Amino acid sequence: MKVSSPRARLFAAAVLSILILSASHAASPAKVDSTCGHENWGYQESNGPARWKDLFPHQCGNGREQSPINIVNPRTASLPPLQFSYGTVNQLRVENNGHSIEVTIPSAAPANRVTLRINGVDYRLVRFHFHTRSEHRIAGREEPIELHLVHEGPGGSSVAVGIFIEPGAANPALTEVWKHLTAETCRPSWIAALNLAALLPANLASYRYAGSLTTPTCGQGLQWCVLKTPVTMTGPQIQAFERIFYGTPLFPAGNRRPLQNLNGRVVLTDVR
Repeated sequence: MKVSSPRARLFAAAVLSILILSASHAASPAKVDSTCGHENWGYQESNGPARWKDLFPHQCGNGREQSPINIVNPRTASLPPLQFSYGTVNQLRVENNGHSIEVTIPSAAPANRVTLRINGVDYRLVRFHFHTRSEHRIAGREEPIELHLVHEGPGGSSVAVGIFIEPGAANPALTEVWKHLTAETCRPSWIAALNLAALLPANLASYRYAGSLTTPTCGQGLQWCVLKTPVTMTGPQIQAFERIFYGTPLFPAGNRRPLQNLNGRVVLTDVR
């Protein structure tokens, strides 16, 4: 449904304000525990997503704005653009943290190389990681891998950008990360230099909603921006990630959380 009348535009603006407000001022801003190897959760039957509600009952069990979701019938609206100021960053930490391959952005990285601006507010990229299969779906469609770019902003606010990865040509930034792909956990290495801009597709049209971390503690307060256009990597690169994180004793169904209920949330989009 396209927003065109004055009343419809006013409604979309109000919904967007509520979405941003809930993402910025949730009671429990989303944070992640970075103590590698000491978490009591995973993706096996004994500690996987079906058990997270017992291990983390406050939000994994009772939160009503949980992620990921299946994106169906989003409401078309005039959304503030996603303005990425990404560039080349040096000395990025990369590690198999027991749940995914995670890349940490150094705090000393210049702001003009790690910033996402939305509606005049700046959010700083702090880390990114990968899931297989994709956690979000669009009308039920999944992709082999989903990249999550996690940004932090003022007042504990957070924005997560989801980017689907499908088979195709090699991506230079992803290829650099994949040089550090390993099944060995908690043994960090460093990427000398990485052009973060290469992680993004040319088309930044997105689906946006208020959600949560997709890993414990399932903290709510994220504004999610799931990009419609995927990026690509080669089939062998996808298979290399799957050999570690899919169909193994530690990851029998991959390292993704199942879809969560929308619970009345509105998903907005500028996809045409």
